[in-house]
Amino acid sequence: MMRQIIWLALVPLCGCVPVVANLYQPLGPGDIKPQHGGACSMAPSVQITQHLPSHVDIEVTAFAKTPGIAHAVITVHINVPAGTTVQLTEPTITLREGPSAPAIRIRIDRIRKPRTIVNGQVSDYLEPGAPLSGPVSYGIEVELPHDNPAELIFTPPPLDIDGQHVEVEPVEFVLKSRLHVTGVC
Repeated sequence: MMRQIIWLALVPLCGCVPVVANLYQPLGPGDIKPQHGGACSMAPSVQITQHLPSHVDIEVTAFAKTPGIAHAVITVHINVPAGTTVQLTEPTITLREGPSAPAIRIRIDRIRKPRTIVNGQVSDYLEPGAPLSGPVSYGIEVELPHDNPAELIFTPPPLDIDGQHVEVEPVEFVLKSRLHVTGVC
């Protein structure tokens, strides 16, 4: 008990403040691991990774609206290894805000790629139907229609991996709250 009191007294002196943070805990198939944006990250998060054919990995993280994050969002990273080509077969994701909620289809407007310069023009994004060639990680970010629903069921778009159609498993997220340290450390 005394250690906790001393820790709480020293934390403000270091520039860090304990706060209650909202985060989405993923459930379902895949490898689950916490993401650490630093010792005093503003937004704690947990990522789930699904391993697909041809060593393609899909990493999904849901971020709750919290101080430092203006809107609840889901991010998807598609990690494509060398010699592999992936393409979204549909430019939409499916989202349910709870098991009995109706499915919402959200259009993917663009896919983030590593920055390139073509003819003097900076290029950060691809169209949703563009082929994704490895070895590169591509990103999709979708803002949720409502901030911090208690449950989310997210289905990434189906993929074409080297000519093979692959349905990606849905991922369920449950909103949790926990004590988190934030500030300038």
